[in-house]
Amino acid sequence: MSYTYWKWDKAIPQEYCKAILKNIDWEKAETGKIKQKTTKAQLAKKRKTDIVWEDPLSVIGCIADKYIRSANIFAGWNFDLTQIENIQIGKYYHGGFYNWHIDCPAQDENPRKLSFSMLLNDPFEFEGGKLEFKNLKEQPKMEQGSIIVFPSFCTHRVTPVTAGERYSAVTWMRGANFK
Repeated sequence: MSYTYWKWDKAIPQEYCKAILKNIDWEKAETGKIKQKTTKAQLAKKRKTDIVWEDPLSVIGCIADKYIRSANIFAGWNFDLTQIENIQIGKYYHGGFYNWHIDCPAQDENPRKLSFSMLLNDPFEFEGGKLEFKNLKEQPKMEQGSIIVFPSFCTHRVTPVTAGERYSAVTWMRGANFK
């Protein structure tokens, strides 16, 4: 695989990112979970974030679909892609994080193949909260409106937020089993 990720800097204008955040109903927020069955204590060591779900046919879902499919071609992954999942708007507040993980459990029949992440606020509004890939010397730098797409089997994390709040839009594209 020649690319760990495909990234667009400032793909979405600042004003649009602000509009997305303004229209999120945080009253509907839930605690971010993980696919594996865990106790509250185990989850507290793995992930700490609030999330709100958006429909894949929403504007942000349509944007994600376009960028995921483009990255699949530009990066030369050429995965067989079938459907996009709901969009997860995440709020990482002070102490928020998501430890090392992959987005595609091996047992899935229709696995997640590509992951999408867009930073919705200015990185000067928070400290920490970096998206990092395991075993990658140079980590990507994200700016407000930047989009990154990567194979869902790549191990990654969001480092703890030490000040402020970090907002992101995340989703996944599924496809037939890898052959």
